[in-house]
Amino acid sequence: MMNTTQSIARLKSRGFEWPIPWEAVELIARKESCVLKAYLCPVGKPTIGWGETDGVHLGMEWSEDTADARFFNEICQYTMKVVAQLTTPPNGIS
Repeated sequence: MMNTTQSIARLKSRGFEWPIPWEAVELIARKESCVLKAYLCPVGKPTIGWGETDGVHLGMEWSEDTADARFFNEICQYTMKVVAQLTTPPNGIS
């Protein structure tokens, strides 16, 4: 089992074009950690990967590839939602 630092290094090596600065991605990743088997988070929600809760049930297992891709997709989706609400162009977000 990889520790968080190793999981973040793996995530960084994926070559994803993050829509936010890498430092922000790393901050989120350090807070969440990557867990490949579903577990109950402190508030009792089934959680997997880098903090994914949507459609997760206990007993689920993901590969590292799936967890990293889902995390990337979530970051992209949330970034687009935030950018859509802005009235002036953001700095540092592609």
